[in-house]
Amino acid sequence: MKNGKILIIEEESIIALELKIKLEAKGYQVVASAKSGEDGIKLAADLKPDLILTEIVFHGKMDGIEAITRICKHKKVPFIYVTTLSYLKSEPRLLATEPVDLIAKPVDDAKLFKAIEKVLPNLDKP
Repeated sequence: MKNGKILIIEEESIIALELKIKLEAKGYQVVASAKSGEDGIKLAADLKPDLILTEIVFHGKMDGIEAITRICKHKKVPFIYVTTLSYLKSEPRLLATEPVDLIAKPVDDAKLFKAIEKVLPNLDKP
């Protein structure tokens, strides 16, 4: 198992499951999936992940940018936006959160794993 705990914040169950399967196939530990920014904040506080993968837009009052902003007020956690809204990559509010990367959907696996390895580079040694 590779080092690091990953939290996924994604309201589309099928996309969250697809990410989880891909991550676990590469040896990463997915500690939970949240379907909203509010749930993501709670899970981040409880589980203390080493990395968060989050969508930007959710139904409801809170988007992924606000969720990340709230999470990082308590503990700075590296995160990657995984979104269909890749045109927002130069949006000032998004840039202010300082993401590791922004990965467009459909997810390019090579790009995703390259971004993750910036944050979680160490493999468990046998």
